[in-house]
Amino acid sequence: MDPRYQARRAQLRDEARLRRMAVHQNLRLEKSRARHPESPTRGTYQLVEGPPSGGADERSRVLVAGDANTGYGLTLDEVLSFLVERAKNSD
Repeated sequence: MDPRYQARRAQLRDEARLRRMAVHQNLRLEKSRARHPESPTRGTYQLVEGPPSGGADERSRVLVAGDANTGYGLTLDEVLSFLVERAKNSD
């Protein structure tokens, strides 16, 4: 099997696991939609609280973790660290 395929599957599996962890903390994991290879947010994530983006109540969304300017900028490892630390502090 192609190693790139295996790596992509592993990334998707990890992303799905982190999405579930975020939902348990009433958060949503969002991936940047940037497609340009030189975009600084391409392939990065943010954690938000509130309604999904694009809705009428988008202004009530709160960035919980990510870059203050772009909203994104987190790797999956950084998302995991944030969620684990947040879960520890909420107990």
